[in-house]
Amino acid sequence: MNEPAAFREKDVTLWHKDFVLLLMVNVLLHASVYLQFAVSCHGEAEGMPYGGNVTGITLLAFILGMFIPGPLNSYLVDTFRRKNVLMYSVLLYAVLSPACMYVSSGGILFLLRLLQGGAFATALMASGATLAIDTTPSVKRNAAGRVFTCFSIIGMLIGFIFGYWGGLALSFEQWMYVSSALCLLSVPAIMMIKVCFRAPLNLPLFSLDRFILPRTLLPGVNLMAVSLTLGIVFVTVSDVLFYLFAGAGFLCYLFFSQMSLFGKTSRLAVVVGQLLVGAGIVMLIYCKGSGFLYGSALLIGLGSALSLSCMLRIMILLSSHCERGTGYHTYQLLWESGIVAGIWWVLHGYLSDSSRAYTLALAVCGVTLLLYVLLTHSYFTKRYTSQI
Repeated sequence: MNEPAAFREKDVTLWHKDFVLLLMVNVLLHASVYLQFAVSCHGEAEGMPYGGNVTGITLLAFILGMFIPGPLNSYLVDTFRRKNVLMYSVLLYAVLSPACMYVSSGGILFLLRLLQGGAFATALMASGATLAIDTTPSVKRNAAGRVFTCFSIIGMLIGFIFGYWGGLALSFEQWMYVSSALCLLSVPAIMMIKVCFRAPLNLPLFSLDRFILPRTLLPGVNLMAVSLTLGIVFVTVSDVLFYLFAGAGFLCYLFFSQMSLFGKTSRLAVVVGQLLVGAGIVMLIYCKGSGFLYGSALLIGLGSALSLSCMLRIMILLSSHCERGTGYHTYQLLWESGIVAGIWWVLHGYLSDSSRAYTLALAVCGVTLLLYVLLTHSYFTKRYTSQI
């Protein structure tokens, strides 16, 4: 009722200019981040200055860094312009990417990757959990969260495709500059976004607002297990077409979701999703040949999209109206952390071959299914029913 006049023309459609610009920023940022992971993980580029163990340790720093600025999130977007928080976070990430090439100390490299993780998480908060909500009418904000998540996945897949496809075309140092350039390309788009003025609320310096919503943590752990499976699989398979077929699986989900085959938070949705992911991993373990490889990618993409979409709806529905940004950022943090944790687990030397990696991924998939059926679904049902 009291929404700014700027929203009135946007009520008909979600796809207004500001939201599309935010989606572009989201894709470029994720492509930049996961391009680095792909090139680093497989060591395909010449001139890579450090090996797998160091890469694994710096990935751990990246995960830790994502949680460090969280208590300041609400203060930052309340005190400073939301566009500026996003832009300076992206610029910091862009500067730190090539900087990692010119340090010889492991401690300094760990610190730089810690800062990169913090910059990435702050950019996620300022874009998906703040600007995407603030520039969208309230009746379309749940849809905005789902679309924003889909474009995050598209950006991630683009990053892996570029990193694996072009591995030897450029040196490792050049790939870091490409990653930085992708971030810089998003800056003009950020500057073009128009955001309605919002008076400062004089919030405290530290809070959980726009960081972590405690009541969503159980489904969040379930969500993290889903993305952990993806991280393990994605760092183990280096066939470019695998990622194209995985992307096709996500697109298939978008088509099937319009047919309302499952309820929005149906237990069946996650069960079917994890069974599809498990079937895809079994094909990776036991079936040889490109046809089986690409078929498994399709199943993993479709099953993951089904599970992730259900988890997103659960975490948003567990949020009160004023907590929607916090609930969505909790989803973002745990989703991204799960992917990077899966990559770290493989790179740190705990999984010496692809067979062991796939077996672990299959085990995590089974635990995910059991956790959801035995705990998460009933937890959500009780908490959501008590809220309404």
